Amino acid sequence: MRLRKTISLLLMMCVILSMLSAAFITHAYVTSEQELEDALAAADIGDTIPITGDITITGLISVPESVTLEIGDAYTITIIDGGTLENYGIINLLGGAIDIDSGGSIVNKPVGLIFNNDTITNSGSIVNDGHIENDGELCNLAGGVVENLDVGTINNFGVIDNYGRIENIGYIMNDGWFINNSGAVIDNSGWIENLWDFIDNGTFINTGTFEDNVEKPEPPSVPSHVPVTDITGVPTNATAKTPLSLESAEVFPATATNKTITWRVSSAGTTGATISGSTFTATAAGKAIITATVVYGATATTNFTTTFTITVEAVGNSTISGPTTMTLPEGYAATSSNRFTITGNPAPTVTKVSGSTKITWNNSTKRLDIAAGLASGIYSVTLRAANGKPPDATFTFTLTVTKKETSGMTNFFKTHTYTRGYFTDVDENAWYGFNNQKSIALAYEYGLVQGLGNNIYNPDGKITVSGLIVLDVNVRRIYNAETGSLVTGDPWYKVYIDYAIANDMIGANDFNASDYDREATRAELAYVFSRCLPAKEYTIQNTVNSLPDVDSGTAYSDAIFTMYELGVIRGNDSAGTFYPDKTVPRYETAAIICLVILPDMRASGNIYG
Repeated sequence: MRLRKTISLLLMMCVILSMLSAAFITHAYVTSEQELEDALAAADIGDTIPITGDITITGLISVPESVTLEIGDAYTITIIDGGTLENYGIINLLGGAIDIDSGGSIVNKPVGLIFNNDTITNSGSIVNDGHIENDGELCNLAGGVVENLDVGTINNFGVIDNYGRIENIGYIMNDGWFINNSGAVIDNSGWIENLWDFIDNGTFINTGTFEDNVEKPEPPSVPSHVPVTDITGVPTNATAKTPLSLESAEVFPATATNKTITWRVSSAGTTGATISGSTFTATAAGKAIITATVVYGATATTNFTTTFTITVEAVGNSTISGPTTMTLPEGYAATSSNRFTITGNPAPTVTKVSGSTKITWNNSTKRLDIAAGLASGIYSVTLRAANGKPPDATFTFTLTVTKKETSGMTNFFKTHTYTRGYFTDVDENAWYGFNNQKSIALAYEYGLVQGLGNNIYNPDGKITVSGLIVLDVNVRRIYNAETGSLVTGDPWYKVYIDYAIANDMIGANDFNASDYDREATRAELAYVFSRCLPAKEYTIQNTVNSLPDVDSGTAYSDAIFTMYELGVIRGNDSAGTFYPDKTVPRYETAAIICLVILPDMRASGNIYG
């Protein structure tokens, strides 16, 4: 009798749930797998998704908790190989059917409910960890498997027709027809309670409990509902523009059946408050009222809802501004930075929170005092301004102490070792190769060229205008004993162009932006390299009366004549033919830049014209 009462109560709960669902939103009808997936993803608690067309499931479709999937009007959901219908909510067959092909599956989760009033046909897999109520026909075909897990329950008031395999470690109650056909298997290690007609023509393996025509109290796997009576630990104070976590909140009692809290702002007031998940954020001061809801927290069919007030304080107004950088030479005398500006109401207090002990905050002068003695390097200091109203203001100041260096030709020295054949595409027997003038080898050893990677130099490749200027700048920076790397921008070589213009190595209007990516001419090489080093590093040691293919009308003619006089350029024959308009291969660039930095290699005593 107690079991029948339990069944009646369960049926009554189903009726109540159906009535409640009518009060919730019913989504637009869906007729395809994609429409079904979209509708379920958009569904809210208590929504019903009606199926009004045949649907084939090929992937994973998941019914969320407290959402009803309703299959009616003789429509069929077919789950094919690789498809899975995963249920955390309610699946209600009202005149519709589910057909599970081989390789398809239904997985009914612990909170899931399946109500069958028509037909479920299985050739694949049904895994039940929740509750299945069968008032129609559940036909498990040959090759199909039904697994009723340890907390799963199946109540049959219709027909279970088994031609495959049923594995039960949970609870099955039969008050209809339960037919185990020839060749089929029932493997029971749980509890099967038969109250009507159990027909076994197959194999029945029973290591659990099988009770025939007796009534039992409700199975222990159906727990009683423990209601939520309160929510504690909710913060009541916040600061504008500072996110506040609500995750400290807990339901009471801790043994409540449902514990998940959802939040919403029921009245923002002047705060502009919003909630995302469990994070509260406000934009201004004031009071906000928030609502906490535990779905089915009060009873098995009603939610628990309560409200809280959060007081929002205004955001802090501390500010600090002033010099961000300062540069001093090594050996500097004690000094101070420029003045900082501090604002806020009340007036903030400034503290130094990180940085060298030789750099200190002077609250009287509102400056940073810098003691003598810092070695060359970069020193960052972080200041904080605070007046008790968060957030605090922070500021970073960077001091650069530059190293005393001596410029000159002695700064050119070998930093790498070149071995014959290091660049696999360089002919070491060519005039510029290792077995002759060693032009590429020397340029590599002095750190002027690096190649293209993977031991490739591409000696016949043409150098661009920007490539000439980059090489020119690198030579000047070595000469000046400059350390560190230039920070590249867009395009990457722009910082080198800016450096060359700032140091009078090229004129600001010498080249257009479109020139830098094209191949450079020999005349442009002569012009750029003639200004690579200060004039004092060049000595005239040749006489140039004329050149066969260069005159006053030739572009950069002055620079070309100068490079001949210095012995950096020798010409392409005994007459000194230059070919000013030809492009420049990389091997020739390496040879000429070596003559720029190594005066002893320059030509001397020649007379041209």
